[in-house]
Amino acid sequence: MRFIRKLSLDKNINKRRAALVFLTVPIRYSEDKRLAALAFEVIEKLKPERHIMITKAVSWLLRSMVRHHQRAVAAYVRENRHSLPAIAVRETTRKIHDGPEVGSYLGEEGLACDVVVAHGAGEAGAL
Repeated sequence: MRFIRKLSLDKNINKRRAALVFLTVPIRYSEDKRLAALAFEVIEKLKPERHIMITKAVSWLLRSMVRHHQRAVAAYVRENRHSLPAIAVRETTRKIHDGPEVGSYLGEEGLACDVVVAHGAGEAGAL
């Protein structure tokens, strides 16, 4: 956690972005509230930045949190909608309301196909 905090304060934009990106996969699969608290802490530090590398990473991290921390993310976005990057508000709100997960798999002919799985639907369809 100390490492992530240190990255989020670095003068190098790539390291600040890394603080956000490094959290996206673990938070997607974890219900750990400490990890969510760290993610919100890093977002809070970096949300004033308007460089696209940061704004998109803020959006990725918030959307990654939706699966296990939906209520906390919804409340955070609602309370911070005027200070968060517009893309983060738009895309996270869409993820909260629509909730489809898009992934890839190798189709019959070995070609990568996009798959949409609606939450609770139990069926997938290729795009």
